[in-house]
Amino acid sequence: MPIERSLFISGFSRFEFSKIDLKIVTGSAKKLPPPNLVSASGLALASEALGVPIEDLQNAANKWVLSLNDHLDNELTIDFSPRSMPKIPPQSLVTSKDIKFVTSLTCPVRLFLTRLNAECLGEDNLQRLAKMTTLKTLSLDGVKAMLNSYTSVLSNNRSIRELILDHQKLNEKQIGDISKISSLRLLQLNYTELTDEAVKIIASSLPDIECLHIGHMKSSASLTPGCLKSLKSLTKLNELSIRDCAKFDDTCVEDLSQLSSLRTLYVDQTSITPAGYSKLRIKLPKTTIY
Repeated sequence: MPIERSLFISGFSRFEFSKIDLKIVTGSAKKLPPPNLVSASGLALASEALGVPIEDLQNAANKWVLSLNDHLDNELTIDFSPRSMPKIPPQSLVTSKDIKFVTSLTCPVRLFLTRLNAECLGEDNLQRLAKMTTLKTLSLDGVKAMLNSYTSVLSNNRSIRELILDHQKLNEKQIGDISKISSLRLLQLNYTELTDEAVKIIASSLPDIECLHIGHMKSSASLTPGCLKSLKSLTKLNELSIRDCAKFDDTCVEDLSQLSSLRTLYVDQTSITPAGYSKLRIKLPKTTIY
């Protein structure tokens, strides 16, 4: 029977992180659930509770990651998001050195940099991310002060399967850049004020996309129900979100009904009426509709 043990670990920054209880099941790496390396506030608390210097915890975390790096077949999740760190400036959470360390890993990596300051993502580190063949998920949700060229640099990557760019201001050229990442299966672009042309670029460039989130658009945004016509060619699309798009009403029901590959559809907080919902449920009987 596998032995379960708990570790207190931190991210790679020099700043305080919260106590993280990480359970690792020993045994075949292929059978392990994805372990998580989660950066959060208050490593000082863990240090005090354990009576172990912060530096020792950081060193232990690095050694642990490197040991996984040698044999891990499933994905390692590294989350530097400041979701529970309101008292620490986002620019203090991750350094350029941290990103450099992460990009040196050869095991599959899911990297979350949500709402951080982009100081740690200079040209050099963007290039490293672009060349990282083991990077499977990348979240830059709400990252501030990104270089204008970041989408062009990342477009050279051919391993990212999930890209999350919520709360980013993206023009059509940048949409064209990320649409060159042919390995993408999930693309999340909520709160980005897309245009119909941008959706058309995505649909024509990423025929194998499986999950597309283009919701939470302001009523003044340029995205209209007409963009859905572009999605009809996406025969592998199984999840779509147009949540909180006020311009989407019953006129889009017919186009949505033709997306027969969908298994999950988010249309809540749109202007679709109860009658429209009913028609969708009839025409898409295999789709869970929210």
